[in-house]
Amino acid sequence: MGDMGQVESFGVEFDDVVEAVHSVTFPQTLLDDDEMRVVSATGDVLGRRQPAESRGSGDVTVTRGVHRSEGFSEWIAASLGKRGAEGSCRDITLVGYDATGRPVARYHLKNAWVSHLAVPGADAGGESQEGSVVTLTYEEATVRRP
Repeated sequence: MGDMGQVESFGVEFDDVVEAVHSVTFPQTLLDDDEMRVVSATGDVLGRRQPAESRGSGDVTVTRGVHRSEGFSEWIAASLGKRGAEGSCRDITLVGYDATGRPVARYHLKNAWVSHLAVPGADAGGESQEGSVVTLTYEEATVRRP
């Protein structure tokens, strides 16, 4: 699973929008490492695991915190209204940070749109303090680990 054990927090980035989020749930295929076989100088076949570079389409679930960016909120509302139609898709980057705030993984989601939004605990009295859960559907994902 690469260096996911080092990730302490996540952020969402696109255009000029940056938002710290409470949690991110990735599909296992996006987290898996690839195994490649190489032949050493002595002719031995060695198996080596490395982070997966690119994966096909899928879904990622993002749980937002209490502090929400206006830009992300606006895109969620616009994307939900269009459901993957032209203009609702964006390239999104989910950044995993270690305990010191240093980026340790970047998940680039190509042509992502909001396919589902759940707001737990919302009532008629106003917006809940609990985090909304946003499902992002994407066409392709690329993983980069520095």
